[in-house]
Amino acid sequence: MCVHYYGPSQDMLKDFEGGRKFFSAPFRDIFPGKTAPVYFFEDGRRKLGELIWGFPVDWTEKPVFNTRLESGLEGKKMWREAFEKRRILLPTLGFYEPHSSLMVPSPKTGRLIKQQYLFNQGSKLFFMAAIYEEDYFSLITTPPNSVVAKVHDRMPLVLNEDEIGLWLGGEGEYFLDRDGIELEASPKYPEPLIF
Repeated sequence: MCVHYYGPSQDMLKDFEGGRKFFSAPFRDIFPGKTAPVYFFEDGRRKLGELIWGFPVDWTEKPVFNTRLESGLEGKKMWREAFEKRRILLPTLGFYEPHSSLMVPSPKTGRLIKQQYLFNQGSKLFFMAAIYEEDYFSLITTPPNSVVAKVHDRMPLVLNEDEIGLWLGGEGEYFLDRDGIELEASPKYPEPLIF
């Protein structure tokens, strides 16, 4: 379950709009409950905005921040309208997933914690799929590709550039197979991330 990713700075997004795809710092940590840059698409045009990561729900105090692609495909009531009508893109430089069993000492407390792995495409800006409701978004997750599967049983729905139109156009089942997504994996956390 993805609970941490790196978002680009506003300057990086301006450079991206100008055609640049590869970046070095600065970037920022994005966690559930934090505001993140998102791309909306209205009238066939890309529009940059900001939303808060996590859907507030009545049945728990904590927001729901990840949505299984399969839940959207099944038409589950909570996600149906957003999955059908409110799809967005999350620009990122990488995301973290915890290893399913590998434990390492925390650099702060010394207690054992799950090793976090960074998944990225080098220093390239890429996109993850999400849905939104009012001022909030939920990250779409899928079964993992072969790289992520060595660490975790889910991954964010990472999109190749040629898949963005499919996601925004309402496609769903196509994205259950993510083996065509190229990602690098490294156990960089709890160490600081350096691109």
